[in-house]
Amino acid sequence: MWLKYVFDQPVKFARHPNSERYATTDPAVVWHIHAALGRHLARPFKHVTTKGDQRVIVRRDAILEEATGHLEAARSPPPVTRVSALDHISYNRLSKLLAECYQQQGKTGEALCVLRRSLSYLQRRRVTKSVLNDYRGQIRELSR
Repeated sequence: MWLKYVFDQPVKFARHPNSERYATTDPAVVWHIHAALGRHLARPFKHVTTKGDQRVIVRRDAILEEATGHLEAARSPPPVTRVSALDHISYNRLSKLLAECYQQQGKTGEALCVLRRSLSYLQRRRVTKSVLNDYRGQIRELSR
């Protein structure tokens, strides 16, 4: 596990084969790295590997615990500006993916909290009403 300090807060990088490359990364890029790693870990995928002389398809399940950590880090705005380093569309997609990860783990309260914070943030950023209404609908569904 590698650590980097951004705005005096430690940023943890997952046990990723290339994580030592990120140890000296520009702080503005760290949120995008977390977003990419979170998306990768949140989804199951298949890859081809060789066992002996045969090629075999191996399936990896989603690693939701690590994914939620990266997605939370990607969504957190810098303490100085309080504006996310991600654009609104990326922030919206990551928020929904994070809420989905919490739901799959059975943490409905955490998913609701993510959706409410995202709704509040996007309202302050004056995002279109259709996006905000979508969040309100998801919050109503989860609150039942």
